[in-house]
Amino acid sequence: PFGIPCLPGSGVKGVARRAMEGMALGEWPGQGVRCSLLDVWVLFGFEATSGYLGGSKLPKAEVAQKRSEEMQEGYRDALEKEDPEVIRSYLSPIIASASLTDAQKMAFKQDPKGFVIGIVGGQGKSLREAMHNRGRLIFWDVYPEIAGNKLAIDILTPHYTEYYQGKNPPADCGQPIPNPFLTVPPGSKFTFYIQ
Repeated sequence: PFGIPCLPGSGVKGVARRAMEGMALGEWPGQGVRCSLLDVWVLFGFEATSGYLGGSKLPKAEVAQKRSEEMQEGYRDALEKEDPEVIRSYLSPIIASASLTDAQKMAFKQDPKGFVIGIVGGQGKSLREAMHNRGRLIFWDVYPEIAGNKLAIDILTPHYTEYYQGKNPPADCGQPIPNPFLTVPPGSKFTFYIQ
């Protein structure tokens, strides 16, 4: 918005959240750092539409559907290993402030593990939406310290413009139109602030 390149804090938060989810689900090595989905929910917020919760009703390509099922299985496996008292202590503040019914809050108190495992898939949609919260971390926008105080220029030259627009099949006789754009040059520094 200011004519200055920036990485929005929401995007930085999304990348950090996904990395922590991957570690919690056992998809990526944490290099000796143990984290759980409970940590993700407390730090980043409870996101009702996360892929491992089955949040989307839209039809998915076969590979995306398979990936979603794998993530849901990883979610269940990860929470099966958690102590119910740990689940209760982590999530009680989220449950208390959620717009759940008294019966739903009581179900969490009586069986916290069963409750969090039960929010996966279509049946848990209303529970997930009621539990949505923002988390404890705040990610600031990131403005680079531009190396040499000058942005660099790069050029993108699509050779098959008419094909991409659905007008003609791809051919080498097309008229490429150079599109110059500004880039952050190598050697620039980024400082990330998280509260």
